[in-house]
Amino acid sequence: MSYTAIVEGDSATPTFMNAIFTELDILDSNGDLSIAGALAVNGAAITTDDTTFALINTTATTVNFAGAATALNMGTALGITTIAGDLVVSGAGPHAIGGAANSTSRLGLLGSFTSSGAGTTAHGTHQTGVITGADGDTAWVVGQRWANTIVTQTATENIGIVAQAKFEEPVITDNLTGDVTIAATVHIAGAPTEGEVNAALYVASGATFLGGNLTVAGTGSHAIGTNAVSSHQLLLGGTFTSAGASTFANGFSITATIVGASGDTTRIAGSHFTAALTTQTATENVAVMAQAYFDEPTIIDNLTGDITIAATVYVSSAPTEGEANAAIYVSGGDVSTDGGTYTMLEITTPTARTNYGKLYCKADNALYFQDGAGVEHTVTIS
Repeated sequence: MSYTAIVEGDSATPTFMNAIFTELDILDSNGDLSIAGALAVNGAAITTDDTTFALINTTATTVNFAGAATALNMGTALGITTIAGDLVVSGAGPHAIGGAANSTSRLGLLGSFTSSGAGTTAHGTHQTGVITGADGDTAWVVGQRWANTIVTQTATENIGIVAQAKFEEPVITDNLTGDVTIAATVHIAGAPTEGEVNAALYVASGATFLGGNLTVAGTGSHAIGTNAVSSHQLLLGGTFTSAGASTFANGFSITATIVGASGDTTRIAGSHFTAALTTQTATENVAVMAQAYFDEPTIIDNLTGDITIAATVYVSSAPTEGEANAAIYVSGGDVSTDGGTYTMLEITTPTARTNYGKLYCKADNALYFQDGAGVEHTVTIS
C-alpha cells in the first residue's frame, strides 16, 4: 500500500508522529522513515541536527528541484559548492560570480580576491587543461574562441568602440619595496614552435592599428608583406598596388615630423643609418660592404606615354635653411663612380662658398670651376 505523507508545520509531536509512522509500518527500529508515495511538506523548512545530510542521494538519476524558485540560495559565504558532472545554465544572463549581477553584462566576475600565497602567481581568471582534437577538427583547435555577433541599438547616437574583446589597463597598486619588472595590459609569455608558421600573435586579416609606441626587442629576422628570411634583419616584400588616391606610389615612405630637443646639436635627421658590419670568418671575398645598397628598380613599363626620369636614387630638392645647403653632402671620403656619365644641368654662376670649390656648366656649353674666393675659371679639356 502506498501513502502520501503530509506534515502540517511543526504542530505534530515526535511521540505522536512516531506512533502513527510505526502503525503505518513506514518507520523502522532505527528511526529511518520510508514513504512509498510522495512527501509534501507544508511547513517552511526541513531541518537536521547532523553536520552531514544526504538528500535523494541514491537511485534517482533525474532530480527536479526547486522548479518554481525565482531566488535559489545555497551554502554560506565561506563554503564550497562542488558539482561532480557537467554544468548547463540555460539562462542567457545576466550572471555573476563574486558579486551582484549587472544588467549590462552577460557574465561578470566581480569582487576582491586575495591569493593564498601557495605558489608564485595570482590570477583573476585561470584557464588550464588539455584540449584534445577529434577526427575532423581541421579548421582549428584552440584554447578559447571569441565569436560574438554584435548588434547595435537602434538609435541616433554614436558608439565609441565596437570590438570582440576590450582590455583595460590593470590599475596596479604597488605596495612592493622592490620593482614590477614588466607591467602590461596583455602579456604573451611565448610562441609555439610546432607549426609551419609560428607566432606569439597572428593577425590573419585586417589592419593592425597601434595608437601608442612600438618597441621590437627581437633582432630578427623580421618581415612585412612576406615571410621572414634568415639573411635579412628586416624585409619588406610582397606586391603592393596603390589605391590611386594621389599622384604617386611608394614602397616605403617616411613622412614624420622630427622635433629636436635641447642638446640635439650633432644631428637632426629624418633617418640615420649606422649599422656595424662584421664579415664572416671564412676564406672568401665579399664583393660589396656598404651602409646602404641600392639596386636598379626593375621597371615594367605599361604606359602609353613616357617615364620622364628613371633613377636608382632620386633626390627631389635641397634645403635652403643651412649655412651650407646640398641635396647630397659627403662629409668625408672619396666619391667614386665606376660607370656611366655625370650629367649636370646648365646653370648661371652660383654663389661662392669660402674654402669650397664648385664645378658647373653654363648655357655657353663651357665647363667652369669656381674657387672659394668666388673667382670663376673656365675648365679647358685637352
